[in-house]
Amino acid sequence: MRIGYDAKKLYANFAGLGNYSRTLVGNMHSLFHNTPLTLYTTKLTDTSATEYFRASKDINTHAYLKWDKALWRSRGIVKQLQKDHIEVYHGLSHELPFGIHRSGIKTVVTMHDLVYKIYPQDYSRTDRWIFDAKFRYACQHADHIIAISESTKQDIVKYFDTDPDRISVVYQACHRAFYSPKLEIGFSTIARHFQLPEKYLLVVGSIFPRKNLSLLLKALALLPAALRLPLVIVGRGDAHKQELIRLAQQLGIEDMLVWAPNVKQTQPLRTLYANATAFVYPSRYEGFGIPVVEALLSRTPVITTNVSSLPEAGGPDTLYVDPSDAEGLATTMERVILDQSLRQRMIDHGYTYAMDKFGRDTTTRQVMDIYQQVLGK
Repeated sequence: MRIGYDAKKLYANFAGLGNYSRTLVGNMHSLFHNTPLTLYTTKLTDTSATEYFRASKDINTHAYLKWDKALWRSRGIVKQLQKDHIEVYHGLSHELPFGIHRSGIKTVVTMHDLVYKIYPQDYSRTDRWIFDAKFRYACQHADHIIAISESTKQDIVKYFDTDPDRISVVYQACHRAFYSPKLEIGFSTIARHFQLPEKYLLVVGSIFPRKNLSLLLKALALLPAALRLPLVIVGRGDAHKQELIRLAQQLGIEDMLVWAPNVKQTQPLRTLYANATAFVYPSRYEGFGIPVVEALLSRTPVITTNVSSLPEAGGPDTLYVDPSDAEGLATTMERVILDQSLRQRMIDHGYTYAMDKFGRDTTTRQVMDIYQQVLGK
């Protein structure tokens, strides 16, 4: 079986979609090392995150870097796939090349979320039109669709009227470092860098309104002064960050915030997770919510919201709150800070749930089964 991947995000995106691409392709290469893999991209970025794919002799990268690369990625790539005798092409981030359904190449597409449908006000009219054209084509013509959660699957059926039998839910795995029993970077190193105390709360993710950090700041301000732990915020989003800083000033908690926008490497991030008193993720909508799983695998108690895919990611021993209830979030944070037996139960059961549900081998084999299914093997 010869498998081709849309690898633009793998080589050029260092957040959610890029992480998904690198994790899936890396796991596929590790588990099925005799299967030829070819990565197709219109961008190349040499970093520690992409070094594995550039250096591997068993992974071929076809980079098209000419002036018409956008057109090539959306249409012209099909001829290259045929030339390379690709049997299955996997669009890793919502898209397939237009016309590929007439090529004879079997196709799989991963759909992460339809956030532009849920929160259209966050996107320009042009962006919504482009997303709709690409996402709808992919869902109409893919031989099979991978949704990264049941919530996303339901959204695809709802908005694109897609046959649910053509959609399989395959959860995301995390970076391999999260499955390692030991931390490679000690907390003292991280604590010195960020001037962290022994106890702190943590949130990880892009900083924009849908992530609902304003609710977390309001809840933090409602905690008794003795329980008001510093909040470490890992993520980028300068425009909304300024709004949050103003809110924190109004609430009198500006000094409790530790901004850590430049934590890009997995090892220091995992150390931050592993030493947090609790991971708090108040998002209003997620296609999956990979930071929740990263926290569970790091043996950290998780508090998140009871919406979209987050109960799937968090499992039965995560604590859930309404995304509009600041008082409820404050009460839940207080419980986790004070109740050591509750914390330990959340840690132990959450880790077991994440390992069982989101293991690297489990999720990778599920994807390979789909490839074989579309090929009739």
